[in-house]
Amino acid sequence: MGRDRNRAPPDWRKLMTPPTATSSSDTMNADTVFALRDFHAFEAFGARFLYMVPSAGIFRMDECGSAILDALESGPLSQDDLVETLQGLFDTDRTLETMAELKEIRAIGGPDAPKEEAPKDLPPADFPLNTMVLNVTNKCNLACTYCYEYGEDKIIDTQYGKQPKFMSEDTAEESVEFLLKQSGDQPRAHMTFFGGETLLNFPVLQKTVAYARRRAAEERKTISFSLTTNATLLKPEIIQWLP
Repeated sequence: MGRDRNRAPPDWRKLMTPPTATSSSDTMNADTVFALRDFHAFEAFGARFLYMVPSAGIFRMDECGSAILDALESGPLSQDDLVETLQGLFDTDRTLETMAELKEIRAIGGPDAPKEEAPKDLPPADFPLNTMVLNVTNKCNLACTYCYEYGEDKIIDTQYGKQPKFMSEDTAEESVEFLLKQSGDQPRAHMTFFGGETLLNFPVLQKTVAYARRRAAEERKTISFSLTTNATLLKPEIIQWLP
């Protein structure tokens, strides 16, 4: 972190929620003491990252930012102490600017600063459901070797005599009822048909869509649909049926 005119922009990137702006009265001076704040450090792709608690922000550190954090591992240090510790590695302006940036994202701060609490606007316990994915079959009319059905996460291994699974009309209707109930006061819901090749269970698709539309209208809701298909089974009557 930190910038000067003679080098490229910093290689850290803010990936998620920006921190709350610091107060203008929160100035730094030579006697300002810094300590590590609440974060989790991890490495990925040869770089060091900070996951900030509780803002859920993720930052990538450059060499200067990492050096400041390493220096504070042994305990709080004043601004002057940090500059002196990093002298010979980074120029003073870069060190000071990086310290200010680390302070802004709350990676470092005063040793007596109160611990930040998690935000109050977390999802409620009754967070409404508005989308459901129905796996109407795990059978397919193709045999693409890259498909997940040929990997460890296959739904059922048909190589050993087990039959492919097809969702029944009753199960599909129960799923519709669950979606409408759990959508709460939301006026709209969405249902996706997934497989396998979904069109192999086309009769259930037709009946489920008709049932869902009728029940949604009774509940004064609107419902939309989508499906995943390889399109090889499309026929004129199926194309005409598609919304």
